Amino acid sequence: MDSVFYLIFLLFVIARLITFIISRKNEKRLKENGAVEYGKPISIMIIIFIGTYTFAVLAEGIYTKVQFSQLTIYGLAIYLFSMVMIAFVIKSLGSMWTVKLIIDKENQIINKNFLFKYIRHPNYFLGIFPELVGMGLIFDAVYSMAFIMPLAVFAVIIRIIQEERVMREHFPVF
Repeated sequence: MDSVFYLIFLLFVIARLITFIISRKNEKRLKENGAVEYGKPISIMIIIFIGTYTFAVLAEGIYTKVQFSQLTIYGLAIYLFSMVMIAFVIKSLGSMWTVKLIIDKENQIINKNFLFKYIRHPNYFLGIFPELVGMGLIFDAVYSMAFIMPLAVFAVIIRIIQEERVMREHFPVF
């Protein structure tokens, strides 16, 4: 495996750590202000499955001695798109953004900017899902994509359903 793949993997980890740091800061502030977390088991599942998938694509790339190819370029493009979308979502939601489902009923703002207006759950559909696909393509990780990625996708779909339900309960006009 080319050494560039280790650098790419390091960038995956750094990007994810940055989002977790932002999330923890926001989560702490929200909970101090009385916000409530919902769906904690699913949050844990998502973190475990995405973490497992991330390391599985690396392991598969090492095992198969993945080489830089056109597929790597496509994967990088998809991954970079996902990072831009995640950054946009984090910027749009500001201090309300977390990796967990936390509702601050008193101060929650329903985001209506163009992305949220036209795409339901852009964090997942334009961020997380493309991120997983991009990582898999970069490392040509066919088995990880076939067997582990569906677990992460399933957990995120459950989260989307939970989010819809919780938001409708607290904000009927949602």
